Amino acid sequence: MLQLEREQAALQNRPWGAGVRWQKRAMDNDVFAQHQLDLKKNGLLARISLFINAKNDNPNNVLIGLKIVPQEPIMTLLPPWTGTPWHISIGFSNDDGSLSPEALAFINKYNTTRDLRLKIHYVGDNAVTELAYDDPIASDPIVRAFHDSSWYHDRPYHITF
Repeated sequence: MLQLEREQAALQNRPWGAGVRWQKRAMDNDVFAQHQLDLKKNGLLARISLFINAKNDNPNNVLIGLKIVPQEPIMTLLPPWTGTPWHISIGFSNDDGSLSPEALAFINKYNTTRDLRLKIHYVGDNAVTELAYDDPIASDPIVRAFHDSSWYHDRPYHITF
């Protein structure tokens, strides 16, 4: 999967979609506000799977994370970028395309699809949703080790719905 993603990016075949207009993807304000409250209170049941994405301009530096498919209603209808699913960015491959031991451990653990209830700490007006510290993803030592070893380490675990 990783090699195929790199090859497609090298061929300039990776979609780097335009942003989806907020008006096209968001629920009306009342529904949006209710979903914000519900997410913080109940979390979100989601189907997660490994997400790997390379950019055409740098195919060796591959984003590795988790694709999120909500199994319950959320405040948006579509992801913010055309061709890119809702996801949690965890880390990147090394600049030369190799994988760190932390990245390999993450890929090995999350290479199968599973359903989890995500715990939400914060939902912003722009639908950026930060995971709670005790969320099953955010608290996983394998996720934390990979995230902390990547240059993405200073960003919170988040999903832009």
